[in-house]
Amino acid sequence: DLAGNEGALVVAVVRDIVEPRLTLISPKSGDVINTARVDLLVHVSEGGCALLVDGERLDATDIGAGRMRATLTLRGGDGVKVLFLRAEDLAGNPGEARLMLDLDTTAPSIGLIGLSDGARVTTEPLEVRGTTEARAKVVWVNDVMADLESDGSFRATLRLAEGHKEIRVRAIDRANNAKDIFYYEIQ
Repeated sequence: DLAGNEGALVVAVVRDIVEPRLTLISPKSGDVINTARVDLLVHVSEGGCALLVDGERLDATDIGAGRMRATLTLRGGDGVKVLFLRAEDLAGNPGEARLMLDLDTTAPSIGLIGLSDGARVTTEPLEVRGTTEARAKVVWVNDVMADLESDGSFRATLRLAEGHKEIRVRAIDRANNAKDIFYYEIQ
């Protein structure tokens, strides 16, 4: 200054060129899910990062140990969704990951072959055959797990006592959607 006083300002800066590592914890890429609302859990190698999906910033919560949690909603109905996740550190360095999810909100169909309500059955044991969604997870016929093929065809063998009976078929697909059908008065 004019009086001859001198001052100094020292500013320390840190150059950050290291990208944060972004790791998907849940859901995993390739998962089949049955709801458009997805709870996302990721691990980021450094704190203070922002989390973005397809360029949109998520309201993510840091839950400690490098983990971040956020909720997102998938758009566009059922089908395969490919999402691009990005963690940006305070310097703007990106860490990226790709997440592919298969959204399936539809219960599987069930069709039985040769069996209808009120049918009179004289065969013992009774073989129940039918079809459901390809690559379904499981089919139950009453309390018997059916033999299930990848194309959705199934069969189960039941032993029925004489009289009126109920046959219940339950199919569960890969996304855990379930459907039940009932046939009554099987004699």
